[in-house]
Amino acid sequence: MSNKKLWLIFLVVIFSLVKLFNLQLTPLFGDEAAYCYCGYQIAQRGWQTTWNIIVNQKNFAPLLSLIQGLVLTYWPGSVIFACRSVSVISSAVSNLMILAIANLLSGNLRVSLAA
Repeated sequence: MSNKKLWLIFLVVIFSLVKLFNLQLTPLFGDEAAYCYCGYQIAQRGWQTTWNIIVNQKNFAPLLSLIQGLVLTYWPGSVIFACRSVSVISSAVSNLMILAIANLLSGNLRVSLAA
């Protein structure tokens, strides 16, 4: 792996770690609050009863809500901390996946950064 790729992965990790310092801050805004609410409903009521609300009525992408519901089911601590940590970790993973896919398709790191 080249130094540029390692440097880029390092920047994504640092950006994610900076966001981790604000996990307990309130209020939650916009989509983050909606996904956290849906995840909380999944944890409390089960995924079968809330699936219709999430996918059909609210038009949310269900994966993040399902992951948050799973984490909130087993997380003994703060709901806000759990929701935000899932959001930060999933955004870091998706950023690295987008970079890897763009790098595979283009074969050029500069083109991958533009993606």
